[in-house]
Amino acid sequence: MFIIAAVFMLHQSFAFDGQRADGQTITIRVLPDNPQRPNRTEIPFFAEYNDVLNSVVLSCVDECGDVSVTLVSTAGDWYQTVFDTEDGSIIIPASGDSGHYTLTLVTSDGATYVGEFDL
Repeated sequence: MFIIAAVFMLHQSFAFDGQRADGQTITIRVLPDNPQRPNRTEIPFFAEYNDVLNSVVLSCVDECGDVSVTLVSTAGDWYQTVFDTEDGSIIIPASGDSGHYTLTLVTSDGATYVGEFDL
């Protein structure tokens, strides 16, 4: 399995691209998007794009209440839902088409987290 790590900090992005292979997963680092808020020592979210499912699997390691989730891409994807973090994880459909994807999470207390990746 070929794994590509993508790390995105605030509004700067750095991606390590490679050829996609069957069964590929891409780890999406989700970080705070608001520099005015204090950094959390632990980010409560973990996200991963799964090529087999053509989906982003989003998990929450802490109870964060309801979280607004939006996934958009230059490939035309647009998906929005509310994630009840008591459930632990959610599967977010994605087309899997080539493009730049942005995952935005807004917690009930207003904290915003963003993760980006390229396919």
